[in-house]
Amino acid sequence: MAAQVKDVAASLLVVWNTLQAKLSTAANPDELLMTPEEVSAYTGVSVQALAMLRYRGKGPKCLRPSQRVIRYRKHDVDTWVNGQEESK
Repeated sequence: MAAQVKDVAASLLVVWNTLQAKLSTAANPDELLMTPEEVSAYTGVSVQALAMLRYRGKGPKCLRPSQRVIRYRKHDVDTWVNGQEESK
């Protein structure tokens, strides 16, 4: 079990580092297209939870360039995250 957690953490770190590199070189970071794995690393929401949110129409807006490919614009993810704030 501990080995699995380490593998997942290492994988998440690779995705996070890749996303950081893409953001630092993007001409317009808000228009950057992110994979579900990158959105998961960016937001802390699991890939499976993102899939369920897409199914329910509750998650960030996404693009479907093909039947099996899903991408998110960083701006849409940020807007969705900021809309999740609870008012007290």
